[in-house]
Amino acid sequence: MIHIDAIAYQSRWNDKYNITRISLILCWLVTMLLLNNLIFYMGSIVISISLTLVISQLNAIQYLKIVRVPLGFVFFTCLVLVPFIAHEIPFDFIRGFQFAGLWIGISEDSLKLAVQTLIRAMASINVLMFLSLTIPLQGLIKWMRFVHIPDAFTELFILTYRFIFVLIGIATELVLSQELRFGFFGVKNSTKSVISVASSLFIKAMERLGDLEASMELRFFTDEREK
Repeated sequence: MIHIDAIAYQSRWNDKYNITRISLILCWLVTMLLLNNLIFYMGSIVISISLTLVISQLNAIQYLKIVRVPLGFVFFTCLVLVPFIAHEIPFDFIRGFQFAGLWIGISEDSLKLAVQTLIRAMASINVLMFLSLTIPLQGLIKWMRFVHIPDAFTELFILTYRFIFVLIGIATELVLSQELRFGFFGVKNSTKSVISVASSLFIKAMERLGDLEASMELRFFTDEREK
């Protein structure tokens, strides 16, 4: 069983109020997309983390281990928004230098934009983690049927959800095998190892996809459009 889904099944309300909670969480996310209020975002972070820890019965360290990868990705992505490039030095210039007739540096507006984007993204991720860690996949499927989402989209969602974690498992195995062979020592060996992992991951992913298609055919799966 997928680790996140296992946590959701062990939560306090794993089979209670799922449809209501999913609807409220989605409205919560839509509100964050429409509003541009840092106080609301920071409050959402505190509330979503608190509710996740209480309902999922995780401690702070366990929760941090789960969210550190997406939060780290968001942090380094928002760093791209900090520097600016302009022909003229802006009035809110903080620090930078001139190169080839262009000013490259940091301004108050660029720094403010990066911080706002970071807080907004962190709030969205924590709300999504609240959804993922407290509502199992079965609850999401029930909600999709409740709002009459077409079966084809529901099946596609289930397959995508499962396949993402299959790819993560394959990638973990490949990286571990390279580490056991000391494949990440030095720039040259690391480059070769990354290329090898990427190519092997693609091949194994296609093999798993073929196995999945064969298993669906053995279960007499047919496309509803052919009926």
